[in-house]
Amino acid sequence: MNRRYIKYRFSKGYSRLVRTFVSRLYRENNQDPGRAVFLAGTARSGTTWLADVIASQASCRIMFEPFHPFWVKAYRDFNYFHYARPDEENPALASYARRVLTGNIRDPWIDRQVERLRPDYRLIKAIRANLLLNWLSEVFPEVSIVLIIRHPCAVVSSRMKLGWWTDQDIAPMLSQSKLVEDHLEDKLDLINGAETEEEKHAVIWCIHNLIPLRQFSGQQLSIIFYENLYLQPEIEVPRLFQSVPFGFQSSVYTALNRPSHTSLRSSEIFSGRDLVKQWEKSLTPPEVDRILKVVESFGLDGIYGDSFVPSQGSLENLSL
Repeated sequence: MNRRYIKYRFSKGYSRLVRTFVSRLYRENNQDPGRAVFLAGTARSGTTWLADVIASQASCRIMFEPFHPFWVKAYRDFNYFHYARPDEENPALASYARRVLTGNIRDPWIDRQVERLRPDYRLIKAIRANLLLNWLSEVFPEVSIVLIIRHPCAVVSSRMKLGWWTDQDIAPMLSQSKLVEDHLEDKLDLINGAETEEEKHAVIWCIHNLIPLRQFSGQQLSIIFYENLYLQPEIEVPRLFQSVPFGFQSSVYTALNRPSHTSLRSSEIFSGRDLVKQWEKSLTPPEVDRILKVVESFGLDGIYGDSFVPSQGSLENLSL
């Protein structure tokens, strides 16, 4: 058995014991929303990994997926991928979001990763909140928001390995008339015409990234590309922490090399294989072609093109 994986399993077991104890006893030091970092991204894009990296540099309470209506009772009245217009008045959503951003909520699901008894900051990890990020920034401008983006083929490959939902993820988005009217009306034929598993996963990736990229302009949103952070940490780490309300030390580079608690035994991080290019071996050429065709149809092909890494200035050249 891979030694690195064995070490990871022991570390994960120890962390689980610590979290079980701490999650019952922790107390927030400061409930200022400005001490919250909101980390968003589509599922399997590296949110857990990046959350661990950021939280390694300060006393943070990691808040795990508080925008999950199935597991968080206080959020059950909202959509699975809830969409909110930037200027929308939604007192119920604002009230819930404030509870999260101030840390004024305790829940076994949300607190499953708490390791600090007296946290000074909150790190909110969310893979179901991309569609309300701009609204969140308007209502709570003091909150640091970071969006992580990973190559669509890498995300689709990972989702397929885990057998994640397709139709069940698309349906909650199409059920929201405001979302369809604002962003998806001209894409309905494409969305409904997706037949293969990889095409449907690509549709999910596109919708989750299209909305924040379209709604935010230029410097309003801190965007971190998974591949750039992995390949050029000396450039990306300082840029990342410009958007975070605390600094970093050299230990952050060690944290970058640690597997997240959602890493699988088969993950490339344990084998030493290339984390950026591995998807090419997991997907067939026709599958890759179908994924990239969906991405192109959404107007997002300018981010990666035919490369494994994002192109220079890719976001500025998008016509969304």
